[in-house]
Amino acid sequence: FSHVFAISTKVNLRLTCWTNFIVINRLLRRLIDSLLNHILHDGLTKLPNRDYFKSCLASAIKRAKRYHSGFSLLFIDIDNFKEFNDVHGHKIGDDVLCHVTERISANLRPNDVFARLGGDEFAVILNQIDAKEAKHIAERCRSVVANGAFMSGGDILDISISVGAIWMLEHTEIDRIMD
Repeated sequence: FSHVFAISTKVNLRLTCWTNFIVINRLLRRLIDSLLNHILHDGLTKLPNRDYFKSCLASAIKRAKRYHSGFSLLFIDIDNFKEFNDVHGHKIGDDVLCHVTERISANLRPNDVFARLGGDEFAVILNQIDAKEAKHIAERCRSVVANGAFMSGGDILDISISVGAIWMLEHTEIDRIMD
């Protein structure tokens, strides 16, 4: 009987070790996922950051080369953004960034890559979108921001953006785009 008890104890210890290993492994995976999300996304807008965007752009260029195709890019800048910070304070400036992010995000496809490059600069990768369609999307983004009421302290603040759209071909170099 003591022999069976010893085997049973060893089995229980192994099961406990495996259970602990699985629990620790899951915790580590969640921690790594959280750290990667923090490293690759903007803390304020929760959009992908410049580094993540460059990685996605490199993938889009590789895809364009492989399939002999192209894609479009939008570069977006909030007009007179410095004025929001200087006149209304940085909290309002942050709110403007989030407002613009929400308005534009709601008008893009789930597979488009919308990123904050820094400050008030944003970019969008529009896979499988030609120059003509990119122009329409750029105008729609500009329009939804301009027509979206932004309230601050009981006042409606006018927000506008400038959007540039370019068609990317398979031979484009990433450094030429991001410089």
